[in-house]
Amino acid sequence: MYGTFRHHPWVDVEDPREDTYSLFNKYAEALNWSDSAVHPDRGGARLSSPTRTAGIWGMNEAGGNWSDDVSRTADHVLWVQTSLSQSDEQAEIPIAQLGLCAEKALQRVGALSLAGVQMMMPLGFAPVRQPHTWGALAISDPTARADVRIEVDGGEDDTCVRQAADIIKELNSSCEIDGMAFSAPVVQHLSEYLLDEPAEMSRRIWIGDSEDRFETRVTVPEFSLDVSSYLTTQIARSCQLAGVSNPVLITLRRADNLM
Repeated sequence: MYGTFRHHPWVDVEDPREDTYSLFNKYAEALNWSDSAVHPDRGGARLSSPTRTAGIWGMNEAGGNWSDDVSRTADHVLWVQTSLSQSDEQAEIPIAQLGLCAEKALQRVGALSLAGVQMMMPLGFAPVRQPHTWGALAISDPTARADVRIEVDGGEDDTCVRQAADIIKELNSSCEIDGMAFSAPVVQHLSEYLLDEPAEMSRRIWIGDSEDRFETRVTVPEFSLDVSSYLTTQIARSCQLAGVSNPVLITLRRADNLM
């Protein structure tokens, strides 16, 4: 999550009682989305559980910038690295669930002015389900409409670039009911990215050296974490339907918030 962030006056960011990792994971545990909630360590073998049918992950790392500096200059205010559960029991890639835990964690600490969202995901690991429309798309402030630039990067695998036209075609078909129209894809060859990822989440480690990638644009009712999760889910699903099975990095950024 990228943007400016003003922490609550009662939160001491130099010595917080909770950090990014603990806040994020506590929400995940409360909703039985975290491995540590579904399979608590009792010193024995991990047992199979019916709750495996939900999107579940294990926590690896988390961090972010909550300092006073980020209230004036945009930065990555929250990043999380998770590992998805066993592939034979993973019902879906839990995009909306990860977004919700991130939003709830940040709300406990302060107020976010969202400028960008990135999500890296292994599309060959589990299916991405068609998302349902929710209130953020149907009931929102008319003055909150925003233009969003979207970048899809497959790293060393160029399948998403070769299939870009089909991905956009599927996106426009899936999102037509919500009044969203994505622009034709533009393949990018530049060394500069729409948004650099946090150093701890280097794309080179997870998807390899970035070759060509493509960009598209869309106008949304608001640029929020709800809408970002919806967009990311639709993009990931469209990539899968177009035959993309390698890990991809999807970046969303407000067009009026570019440096």
